[in-house]
Amino acid sequence: MARKLVYEELKSRNLLKNIELRPLVDLNRYNLLLIKSELNKQNSKVTLETDAKDDFYNMVRKFTMDKLLSYVKVDKNGNKVIPAEVLLKKLEEKNIDANVEYTLVKDEKDKETVQFNYKDNEKKDIEPLTHLISIAEENNLLYDFVLSDDIKFVAQEVNTENNIILRISITSKSFDYVYNINRTEIKNRYKIKEDYTAESLFSTLKKTYSIDNLDDYIAYSYLVLNRKVELQGDKAYIPITLTYGISEPCISHIKEKFENNNGFTVSMEPIRYYPNGELASHILGYIGKISQQDEIDKYTKDKGYSSDSFIGKTGVEESQEVSLKGKDGFKKVMVDNRGNRTETISETQAVPGKNVYLSIDSNLQKVAEESLKNTLESIRNGSEYKSKWGSYTPHERHRNATSGAVVVLDVKTGKVLALASYPSYDPNLFVTGISNSDWISLFPEDPRDFLAPRPLYNIATQSVSQPGSTFKLASALTALEKGLNPNENINCQGIMDVGDTKFGCWIWNQYQRTHGNENLRTALRDSCNYYFYALALGENPKSNKKTGTKITIEDLSKTVKELGLGERTGIEINVPRESKGVVPDSNTKKSLTKIMLKNKLEKEIEKYILDDKNKEDYDFNKIIDTIVNWTEEESVPSRTEVIKRLKQMELNAEEPIGNSKVSLADMIKFDYLNQASWSNADSLNTVIGQGQNAYTPIQMARYMAMISNGGQKVKTSVIEKIVSYDNKTVSFQNNPETEKSTFNPKNLKYILEGMNMASKTSENAKIFKNLPIEIGIKTGTAQKSGTNPVTGQAYDNYAWNVSFAPYNNPEIAIATVIFQGGAGAFCGPIVRDIVGQYIDNKAESGQNIQSDKQNDNNSENNDNLIGD
Repeated sequence: MARKLVYEELKSRNLLKNIELRPLVDLNRYNLLLIKSELNKQNSKVTLETDAKDDFYNMVRKFTMDKLLSYVKVDKNGNKVIPAEVLLKKLEEKNIDANVEYTLVKDEKDKETVQFNYKDNEKKDIEPLTHLISIAEENNLLYDFVLSDDIKFVAQEVNTENNIILRISITSKSFDYVYNINRTEIKNRYKIKEDYTAESLFSTLKKTYSIDNLDDYIAYSYLVLNRKVELQGDKAYIPITLTYGISEPCISHIKEKFENNNGFTVSMEPIRYYPNGELASHILGYIGKISQQDEIDKYTKDKGYSSDSFIGKTGVEESQEVSLKGKDGFKKVMVDNRGNRTETISETQAVPGKNVYLSIDSNLQKVAEESLKNTLESIRNGSEYKSKWGSYTPHERHRNATSGAVVVLDVKTGKVLALASYPSYDPNLFVTGISNSDWISLFPEDPRDFLAPRPLYNIATQSVSQPGSTFKLASALTALEKGLNPNENINCQGIMDVGDTKFGCWIWNQYQRTHGNENLRTALRDSCNYYFYALALGENPKSNKKTGTKITIEDLSKTVKELGLGERTGIEINVPRESKGVVPDSNTKKSLTKIMLKNKLEKEIEKYILDDKNKEDYDFNKIIDTIVNWTEEESVPSRTEVIKRLKQMELNAEEPIGNSKVSLADMIKFDYLNQASWSNADSLNTVIGQGQNAYTPIQMARYMAMISNGGQKVKTSVIEKIVSYDNKTVSFQNNPETEKSTFNPKNLKYILEGMNMASKTSENAKIFKNLPIEIGIKTGTAQKSGTNPVTGQAYDNYAWNVSFAPYNNPEIAIATVIFQGGAGAFCGPIVRDIVGQYIDNKAESGQNIQSDKQNDNNSENNDNLIGD
């Protein structure tokens, strides 16, 4: 009725445009089309014609196959299902030796996972897991493996953990979309022999329940209520909740209309309430009714929850569900033949759940969220942003800066003091069951734009992206650990030629200038790309002067891993699962290139068939595998050779097809084969935080904490303690976990000195001038490749900032990222406000931070330049 009133109001004002109001819609049919459409955007192999079984396999194959094979499923009795073991046995049964073996290792949360190795221990260009998947697929075993009784339920669980929600119901005998199952149940229940429309079903239901004479809206309400009663089955004595949060006038009206014992009552029921609305929503998470099969098994069957219980679905609500739950009360009652209670025979009081205390500082969290939101608005509009700690106006607008995150850690303990992801959501929407319209509002208008705002997406823990120049801290530490003299100068000459590619420092690319002589500290201060390029080459190619130290990819990878990048940090948020990221590695690069080539060919190979051929004439899987394996050849095939081979496969090799601007041969040769092996160009991109680098903001915050605390790797945690409901008994107290690194503390000190100098360059000096303490910062501007498929425009650069404070005695580490934020300097106001609030917090608690601000400016001759 509300929709009708809104529609008529819009119509009266001529505001409808392309909107129409349909009196009835078959939601099952509509939702099936909707989920198929969404899945097709993610995987072109899912179409309206494909069945649920094939869709399930294709989504697993594209998104979670590697995770499935790395997974270990443990049931309540301790029995294990190891998908990798199952697949290897299937290969053995076919007398196929994959030359791959596995071992079980424990991750940072003490959960077992699978680690793969080659049996012969020889180093190969392809990862053993990728090789195993390829071998199984080549021998047509992968499809049956995923859909087998041993694996399909595990695959469903892995999909759910990775937010791949397919709405496919899996039983021991079948796969089907839940919406098809619902429609079949409706046909069986009401003895409908043929397919139905929404209108014909509504007419059938009105006749079945003898309500033909009622207004359609009233009849619909009757049917909804009647269905709730039917679903209650033999549990008629359990009340059915019709609605929550009714007003006092409505309560009075109900009591007037309905007498006692007629089946309707108004009662006070406890529900979860979040008094601060959206504050810390990505930490807290949300609740919902038990619905998924794994939830039914875990909570209803194993823990005795009632089927209509609300449980934590994400965030701390999910990870601490058992502690928060307590024990339900129990009543044994006598009921009459209408299900009304007539007598209470016995009663057991409910036991409240435990109190879970978080490490979050509410004031700091509030400032982090507000400053992130306001800074994003400032960047989008090019407008001034004012706070207690100063004002700042970005020198350019970036209209697509709509999302971002910031994480604040205690550098000594790893405790999360604030974690903000924007946009956020109000978890109160979920406490009594979220409406369909509210649920839809939490997703982007067009999911093809993967940088569009997603309120449910926790950027701080899920999003992995290139860190830009913030990664130079790792490159600097690698060089120092190899013996680099931090005082030795390298002359930045702006641009250098490496092979057939030019690599320019940002100051050259933007202003046609150079930095001149740079040592390690000033190179960090000025974010000099040229300095780090020279370290990656081991020489300054313009002067042919050796640097004395050369950073190899193996050196860098070792340092990065010891700094905790590319691994989960251990925060107590299981759903959505924390991402691992990507560490620079030459073997991984080739594996990723092969995957990307395979995906590209799977999408487009069919359009390159010859005009006189049919699709049935080709074995596309064999063709794709053959082309992908060209990346393994010792020498890269020439363009002429690629054309020759493609013609032998009877493919159109030399002509661009459709919207493509290049031919199939050129695409394969120049976009993939030439890029598969590690090169000097890869090393140069990597040392400045581009190339094969991708990390989460929470990883970058821990990275900053480790550099600033003297080299202790901390385990991040958001749980402070867990105590009984009366706060008398402590069942868990957070004891910080640290792991000592091999880094020389002197080398870490050199880096902190460079970061402190960076905080005093002209742009940063303006932002941080009102802070009474010294800090250290490193900004980063990461190029984002690709175009927005919705607008056709190139994506803007990511803006990064990692920082610590105070400089002389670091206590907090901060990592900030803004999607399409333009430049790292634009993150500055967020850092400024957080540090300022931290100072205020300390003052309020009687722990004043001594002012140590120096009014010098050591930015030398680049004061008015804004760069990386």
